[in-house]
Amino acid sequence: MARTEADAALFGIAYLGIGDIFSKGTSSPQTTEINAKTRAPTLMKWVNISAVESAGLIFVLTAAAPPGHKRWPLVGGATSLAVTYAEYIYAKKCGLESMEPGTEEIYR
Repeated sequence: MARTEADAALFGIAYLGIGDIFSKGTSSPQTTEINAKTRAPTLMKWVNISAVESAGLIFVLTAAAPPGHKRWPLVGGATSLAVTYAEYIYAKKCGLESMEPGTEEIYR
């Protein structure tokens, strides 16, 4: 089946939608890296919540896409989810290994 403008739009909507979900639910991979030593569990909790919400969006967009076009929201969303999740995992790893101070302290 030939690709159409709808395929490109569905891919783009899914890709950008996942990015928006992570922006809403988390601060940024940079914040995760900077504060991983003091807040990694909390930061990653919100990354995981965003991943679940993203999977829901991928499912809805894929289900709503017309026959023959269902792969594009799936491919776009899954690509964005994988890239974004990997960025946060890498940021956490770098932050935990860094000798630089974070921007937050633990107050007890």
